Amino acid sequence: MYRESSRQTGLCPACKRMLAESSSGRHRYQSCQQCHGSLVDHRTLQEMWAELAPAGKQMEVRRRLGLARHRSCPLCDAQMAFTWVVAVPVDSCELHGIWFDTEELETALAAAALPLEQWIMQFLDKLRDMT
Repeated sequence: MYRESSRQTGLCPACKRMLAESSSGRHRYQSCQQCHGSLVDHRTLQEMWAELAPAGKQMEVRRRLGLARHRSCPLCDAQMAFTWVVAVPVDSCELHGIWFDTEELETALAAAALPLEQWIMQFLDKLRDMT
């Protein structure tokens, strides 16, 4: 049975503003002009990582366990999974991609370009605030 959702799709899960298409180079994704959060599909995120990382450096994406807060995907309203991209805590929709709050996308992608120790030292305070 089809049931129409009363919730609009395309709304920022953080501040509930409409998302807009954004781009970085040739990469396109959805972002919030108010809070600067971004929804980046899995393939685009992998491509962005590959452009910055030395050959063979893989992006680590893994589930986070034991947290109570869930957000809904702005495109399909499904509950997003708690996920880590490197050490950055994010929310992930299996179908539509990963939601990055303000500065989380830049922080995660910096891990592609920097040696791990340098990245940790540079972003340690920011990472503490994100968890």
